[in-house]
Amino acid sequence: GERLVVAGRVFGPDGVTPLTAASVYVYHTDAKGYYTPGTNDNRNPRLRGYMRTDAQGRYEFNTIKPGSYPNSRVPAHIHYVVTAPGYSERNFEIVFEGDPFLDDRVRREAANEWSGFSLRRLEKDKQDGWRCTQDIKLRR
Repeated sequence: GERLVVAGRVFGPDGVTPLTAASVYVYHTDAKGYYTPGTNDNRNPRLRGYMRTDAQGRYEFNTIKPGSYPNSRVPAHIHYVVTAPGYSERNFEIVFEGDPFLDDRVRREAANEWSGFSLRRLEKDKQDGWRCTQDIKLRR
């Protein structure tokens, strides 16, 4: 698949205070749209990562650009589960601007900061891979 780097920061509800040692779990399909070779079982995805934020709330992961589920019109996406002590767990998916299956409903939902979708723009980096930023706020 095409290389993709996603970086961001995790903040408290004010959007300013960085959360140190927040847990960020991400998972997604491969370039063909499968979580595991030959199946679409997201309970044990092959492409996943667990991270802890640093003192400035930063995280970053290197992966490949996910594909849409086979024979579907579901936009390609990356699942996020973000937790930190004293804050509510946050679950959402990032979807990408320009995806041919991105529809008006997902765009409307992504406009709400606390929805289950976050719409991200991919940019080419110096190594001809993709890059995007995903900052996250958690609620108490």
